[in-house]
Amino acid sequence: MTTVNITTQNLTTHPDFSVPTFGLIDFGVPSTGRFSVGYKMIAFEPGKILQAEELNELPFRMQTHENLTMQMISNWIPEVVFNGTSQTTGPGWDGATPLDPNYLTYIPTTRVIAITRGSWYLCKANSNGLFFWLYFQTAGQGTQINFQIPQETVVNQYIGFGINTTAGGEYTGEIVNCNSVGSSSGVKHPLTLKNSSVCGSSRYYLRITSVEVSNEPIRNDFCAFAQLRSDGLYYLNNSKVKEG
Repeated sequence: MTTVNITTQNLTTHPDFSVPTFGLIDFGVPSTGRFSVGYKMIAFEPGKILQAEELNELPFRMQTHENLTMQMISNWIPEVVFNGTSQTTGPGWDGATPLDPNYLTYIPTTRVIAITRGSWYLCKANSNGLFFWLYFQTAGQGTQINFQIPQETVVNQYIGFGINTTAGGEYTGEIVNCNSVGSSSGVKHPLTLKNSSVCGSSRYYLRITSVEVSNEPIRNDFCAFAQLRSDGLYYLNNSKVKEG
């Protein structure tokens, strides 16, 4: 397997969505920022006090997931109907499904994949079989990054995202100190109840860390978005990536 690392950037606000005023959430490291795009699951711990902002996070994330999923279906219907074949399936396959099929462009003469910077992908976490929306954002300027497919890459190999899945993609039980919870301006919102100093919830953490080439379409630390074939680059639903 050939790995090409990129520098990823954690956003300070949730992309494309306004942060609700009823609850500010800033859980610090390992993913800095309110409504961090890295935290994908929240679990409440028996015997711990809950804050309202922890509960507010649930409907916010559910609404985000629903909005993105419905938009993905809408974006892919014309692609499947007008450009697909009898072998083409709809969106939401195993691996990484882009929110929009136009997120990728393949330049066969130079073996370069142009990837839209700041784009959403529905990725499967192989360790538990669940799908999560992950945001691809890299440091630097411009509207896209160019991934050069290594020369040693052979036909039928997969191109996709390396995934940072703390503890190998398993639930970590990370406890967040509520005294550090607050807005980006430094305002703190600790629990006011006596002898309560920790939050009542933990987070499951996922983030895109690299673009890679692999012999397998999906692993705990890898999620393919396309496959290199003899006649071009294809999404995993047998739909050909547009060439430029």
